[in-house]
Amino acid sequence: SEGRPERVARHRPWLRIATHAALVAVAYLTAYVLRFDFQFDSFHAWQFLVTVPILVPVRLAVFWQFGMFRLYWRHAGFRDVFAVLNAVTLSSLLFVVALYFVGQVAAMPRSVFIIDWVMTIFLCGGVMFATRYVREMRPHHGPLAGRRTLLVGAGSGADQLLRQAQHRHEHDLAIIGIVDDDPLTHTQLLHGTPVLGSTRDMPRLVAQFRIELVVITVQHATKDQMRDLVDRCAASGVQYKILPSLTEMLSDPAPGGRLREVRIEDLLGRQPIKLD
Repeated sequence: SEGRPERVARHRPWLRIATHAALVAVAYLTAYVLRFDFQFDSFHAWQFLVTVPILVPVRLAVFWQFGMFRLYWRHAGFRDVFAVLNAVTLSSLLFVVALYFVGQVAAMPRSVFIIDWVMTIFLCGGVMFATRYVREMRPHHGPLAGRRTLLVGAGSGADQLLRQAQHRHEHDLAIIGIVDDDPLTHTQLLHGTPVLGSTRDMPRLVAQFRIELVVITVQHATKDQMRDLVDRCAASGVQYKILPSLTEMLSDPAPGGRLREVRIEDLLGRQPIKLD
């Protein structure tokens, strides 16, 4: 029999369409309410009821073409904001054209179009980012599970690993903090994880926070810098691993499974990869 996850996945597109239809209608109603200071008369109430059945299908059709019902809300980014902006703008223009053909555009207050455009972007974009915020800020109950881990480097590698660790709760890392040799990063937070100091502080931090694993996340180090990092990790007295290159990451998306031992080519310096 079909389980709950399969039923949810099968109905998810229709749930998203229904959600967007409701948001479009609410944004349009809000535009009327704000335009007439909560006191629009019977004519404008009739006008709203006549035109909202035109607006909703127009917006949903454009949203479908822009792939908005396939966006992954839990990982929404700025690229998705531009998709929402473009879809709302185009559907607003098409709505004006549709009103012209049904003889309603002349009686429509121009400010309603502008307020509706702003409110639709705010509501549709807000739902996506609210979903992402709730997922990323969801508290973890109980003690941290997994090996107590210290990351070396507060750059893109650490950012990638922390994002994956937040979204995949089955990983075996309990990331306690980060070390980085850039003083400007010290005391700052990366996805809620503090930068505790420099790599020279590793022996002290390993003892203070009972670290069990050190992970080198630096992606663009010279061979001399990498050797120095490896020496300092070895001096910390705990196991250390490295976050592989992007090419290696793509072959294994699991946070814990991506980590590997330091290889000789890491110390000799990686050859640059040319992209066609």
